[in-house]
Amino acid sequence: MSTPAKIRSSIASTAEMQLASIKNRGQLNANFVYFEVQKGTFNMVKGIDTRLSENSDIKYVTVAADALVFSKDLGHVLLVFRCPHKRGFTHSDTDKETVDLESFQYKGSLATPGGFFNANVDMTDGKPDFKKTAIRELGEECRTRLGGLTVAETDIVFCGAECNNYRDIRWARASNYVPTVAAVFATILKEEGLPEVTGGDDACGKAYWVSMEIIDHLYAKYKAVFDKFNKPYSEDDFNSFVQNIEWFRHDLDGHPRNFLKNENSILSSASANSHVLNFQEGTDYKFSDFAFDHARNIARARDLLKSRQKESAKKRAASDDPSDPQLPQKKYFRQRAHANVFGDHDLSYPVKPEDHDWSTNEYFPALYSSKRPVEFVDVGCGYGGLLTTLSPLFPTKLILGMEIRPKVQEYVMQRIQALRAQNKEKEAGEAGSYQNISVMRMNAQKFLPNFFSKGQLEKLFFLFPDPHFKKKKHKARIITPQLASEYAYILKPGGILYTVTDVRDLHEWMVKHLDAHPLFKRLSEAELEADAACVDAVRNGTEEAKKVERNGGTKFLMCYRRVEKDFGGVGWKGFPQLMADGEEEDGDGAVDE
Repeated sequence: MSTPAKIRSSIASTAEMQLASIKNRGQLNANFVYFEVQKGTFNMVKGIDTRLSENSDIKYVTVAADALVFSKDLGHVLLVFRCPHKRGFTHSDTDKETVDLESFQYKGSLATPGGFFNANVDMTDGKPDFKKTAIRELGEECRTRLGGLTVAETDIVFCGAECNNYRDIRWARASNYVPTVAAVFATILKEEGLPEVTGGDDACGKAYWVSMEIIDHLYAKYKAVFDKFNKPYSEDDFNSFVQNIEWFRHDLDGHPRNFLKNENSILSSASANSHVLNFQEGTDYKFSDFAFDHARNIARARDLLKSRQKESAKKRAASDDPSDPQLPQKKYFRQRAHANVFGDHDLSYPVKPEDHDWSTNEYFPALYSSKRPVEFVDVGCGYGGLLTTLSPLFPTKLILGMEIRPKVQEYVMQRIQALRAQNKEKEAGEAGSYQNISVMRMNAQKFLPNFFSKGQLEKLFFLFPDPHFKKKKHKARIITPQLASEYAYILKPGGILYTVTDVRDLHEWMVKHLDAHPLFKRLSEAELEADAACVDAVRNGTEEAKKVERNGGTKFLMCYRRVEKDFGGVGWKGFPQLMADGEEEDGDGAVDE
């Protein structure tokens, strides 16, 4: 990103490059801000009314910011038609008598939005900050013309500086003349399409989205003229330039005059309700349809933005390269916390556990050759905090996260792949290699027994599950008597089921149903201490746990061991009711989201 100092240096270099040919005429205005240009110096001056001399070693310029706004696809640019008429005209005035001939300000042509440097507000650390000028102007353009769209400072790109000396045809008529150095800035809208534009310039103009096909056509057509502006340019060259009837219309004195709207070839296709001007085959587009050499500046700015986009794409591609792994950014994978567990999520699942192929690269590519089964499962693993915490603690165990939300599952997979790549020097099975963790998109409340055989799992985790507060939604909770039996089926005797939540009502619900189940028994304090590493990971190792900690919440932990049970001769009272008396079933099985 260009700093204010670099931008000042670029503007100063542009002005100094044309120092010998800069034209000054008349007298400075004490209300304006100027910049003195000498060999090796570029100083801001204000409050002076010096008489100007074309022979002086000191030359003066003003500085303005051209504020280019491009559509997201870089196919159109926002331009303003500058009204050519005298102040006080009515829209019914269409004849040349109402055209302002007293001072030529490139009216009747299309111009880039922008404005002059303001020393009262466009300063940083006591020095001119021309990017602030651009931010101010772009903010105004987007606010007034594009329905309040905002532009962040980081989205504004400095595209270079251009001095309008010698190609500024105001010089042909103005009694006081100081050329302008334009600092060209550009931004790209984040929104798709072409937003409706309203309003116009400070007189009466209208804003349009102009196709870059028109810009490119004119740039190619007059490229020789544009190129000549960057070389030594004599007064005779200038006079020949402004008198060329192909490029300009002239008044009776032979001076270039402002255009009427219907004399601008680009606007020939505009309708009263149109805000988009596309390329029209066969139209004779003219040099003077644009003010100054905006066609060239716009084309160059577009090309620079395209180049930057390509460089950004290369960097993104490099970040996907395992040789330069980058952890994914969670902000790009946000998804609402609730999911309808009774819905059809178009998931693939095996009929029985032995039908599932765990050897594919999406799971444990470096460890599957050992034929070890998955032994730890985190149900509703969220953003993978527990997986990455457990991986170095149990490097020889295969640990799987199950997550129903597709964006979140994709985040966890990318996170695991990045961690593996960052630690590729470690052997598979070594602590910190992250080869022993993986994630699957699945609805665990429906399909756990389809993936895991009887007594396969050693540990089963339910951390900060959806509380489903409404009573009629309690059947969607992750711990119910029926689901507890499924968990008991896939857990080996001695295996442990872990629960933690920050919702007291949900904690009491889970404890109630697990206490009542004959195949689960609470871990004692001594057992919890013996399993301290895993218990600490459950209590503190997830993103949700850290969030609860930050917010000063309470975490309710309860862990159960899968036990053997002989029902012979034992009068078991059965499961507690899932639905309390008087509660209504929700016929469609939908879950609040």
